[in-house]
Amino acid sequence: MSSHYPPPPQGSPAPYPHPAGQPPRSAPKSRALIALLTVAGLVLVSAVAGGIWLLTGAGGDDDAEQSKKTTAEEAPIAPDEPWSLPYKASSRQPDGVDLIRGLWFVGRTVVRAQPDGLVAVDHATGKQQWTTSAPESATGLCQASDGGFGDVAVLLAATGGDGCTLVYAVDLTSGKLLWQRTLSANREVKGVGVPRIARSSDVAVVSTPRKAPAAFRVSDGKELWNDRQALGPQSCQGSGYTGGRRLLRVQRCITGLFESTEQLAAVDPATGRALWTYDADPEDRLGSPEVLQTSPIVIDISELKDRLTLQVLTDDGKLRTTLTGQGRGLSVFRVKDGSPSWDVQVRGDRLFALANPVGLSSENNRMIGWSLTTGEQLWERPSTGKFQSFSAVHTDGDGVLAYMHGNVYDPAKLIRFDPGSGEATTVREYPADPRGPRVGIRPVVQIHKDTLFLAAGDESRGKDADADPELRSLIARPMP
Repeated sequence: MSSHYPPPPQGSPAPYPHPAGQPPRSAPKSRALIALLTVAGLVLVSAVAGGIWLLTGAGGDDDAEQSKKTTAEEAPIAPDEPWSLPYKASSRQPDGVDLIRGLWFVGRTVVRAQPDGLVAVDHATGKQQWTTSAPESATGLCQASDGGFGDVAVLLAATGGDGCTLVYAVDLTSGKLLWQRTLSANREVKGVGVPRIARSSDVAVVSTPRKAPAAFRVSDGKELWNDRQALGPQSCQGSGYTGGRRLLRVQRCITGLFESTEQLAAVDPATGRALWTYDADPEDRLGSPEVLQTSPIVIDISELKDRLTLQVLTDDGKLRTTLTGQGRGLSVFRVKDGSPSWDVQVRGDRLFALANPVGLSSENNRMIGWSLTTGEQLWERPSTGKFQSFSAVHTDGDGVLAYMHGNVYDPAKLIRFDPGSGEATTVREYPADPRGPRVGIRPVVQIHKDTLFLAAGDESRGKDADADPELRSLIARPMP
């Protein structure tokens, strides 16, 4: 016991009578017991009055802080009630912006990208914890890196008439701006059609219209290489990078006077040099492949064919199997943001893809399952209901999940598919609320710590656009 408290006065009576038939304890032991009970009483009084247990001794303050931290970490993190973040319109629409995921999880904190910066909120309540503004020169968010790597986000913003040229990094634990760089022009290289950030470990390749794709080290912002340096004197140029567990590049290479072909290249993140290349279809020059997954490698070559066609490659760039949809008029949505597609997921020896009707169609979209060993289509399940469609759900678990929504007058449902048969089971139904909050027709859906998150894809609506007052940037809903 600490010596911060004086011993009780000598001669103090014992606090309780001695049991019958037993002699009283000796005086020293009695005084020790009295001292122990007195100190315990002081501690208890301090606890009731101050709301915390008083810890004595040299390490008391540190122990108290650790106790608070441990209690906070062990507290329930899933929300009891839904919460949402308002949709924040930007002052201008950056060129070519399509879908921005911009959602990260750090401990009990959820960080969401907004057109003018980042906002961090508590996972359970949605209460704001911190905000950070984009650099002063930024006029609107163009793209954000995938949320699967560490506690640093890489973002791309527009800067006046120069388009999407400002690259910067933010510490997701504090909101601190770590570094910022400007993409340099390169007249010899044509930029890609839409802004992309392809992140693989500590390297992020940033691509934007009219600028040469460039690779930056995430930890310190150093530019490692650009597309022209990586491809060297070859007659090729990059047309899109995709990150994840591997860094892959689709590149167009000149093969003749009026001929070219599209290749897939596995890229060394440190140098940008190709480790191997693969020709998706050397006989067909009319379409372009798109990388859907990087581990395992899955590419979409439907533009080269007359129906949905996916190719799965080995780690060294050899064709493993080709997956073909049974019906015509279906396609996998090409996000083209530089991150692997959530609409394609691999579970063991099976691949599952969310396929959408091509063009203007009233048909429902569908989830399709294939065998990676045989290439055989195992099952196909369409969404049900009028204007109801599936959105694929990203989860760290093994489940095959979809969020079915669209018609605000019918309930939304979280659906689980049996991997072998495709049998659909409703995990949870969320009541219809025509006047309630919503996130648009194509949300990014993710499950994290027993919470279903719905994030609006397009974060860059102009102020003059017809704003939906119920549109939200992010909605959190409890799981079962």
